Amino acid sequence: MTGTAPGDLLLTNGDRPFLPGDRTFPKHANRLESDGKTVTTFIVYDRCEVPTIGSTLIGANFCPKTDVVITSSTDGVNWSPITSVTTSRAQQFFGTVATDASRETVNIAYYSTQNDPLQQHLQLFLAQVAPGSTAVGVPHLLTSTFADAQAQSPILVSFDESFGDHLGLAAAGTGTAGQSHAYVSFTWNSVQGTYVGTTNPDLNNHLTRLDY
Repeated sequence: MTGTAPGDLLLTNGDRPFLPGDRTFPKHANRLESDGKTVTTFIVYDRCEVPTIGSTLIGANFCPKTDVVITSSTDGVNWSPITSVTTSRAQQFFGTVATDASRETVNIAYYSTQNDPLQQHLQLFLAQVAPGSTAVGVPHLLTSTFADAQAQSPILVSFDESFGDHLGLAAAGTGTAGQSHAYVSFTWNSVQGTYVGTTNPDLNNHLTRLDY
């Protein structure tokens, strides 16, 4: 990460923060290899691709371009070069990882604004690392609609509503192709709600899955 510690990163799109005060932290998953004894550990985390911009007003740093990166190791000492999960434009963040032990497929979920020309509205993606490989495959788009990370309820509550600071991810199957599922829990506001007669995106918890 350039210019800031992970705990001080403030995710932004351009010059506006997605989620003020959210924390970034690494996640890991293990995969048992075909020899039955070698274990590969994958670490996924959010990174600032460019120098951050400091802000004394909020006491944190803005990151103009975030991405989700991955590295792996079979001994915990020697790690592969850090690479991006996707080469897509715009912002990628809240990366998380889970292994489907039935097929030893590594799943990586994250938010991305790559399909929005203004980089304001996000979608949910899931990428996979095939058994025996450490390369990330072509990501799957899980949400056809967009969510607006800037929109909040016009009603003031005792806490600041936001998209949280992480995605939930679990993967499992029977070992047979087509019977594995990767479940992603996430915050979404593509549906309009009504607040004292005012229409505004309604922030809710959602769950989706990829079958493979």
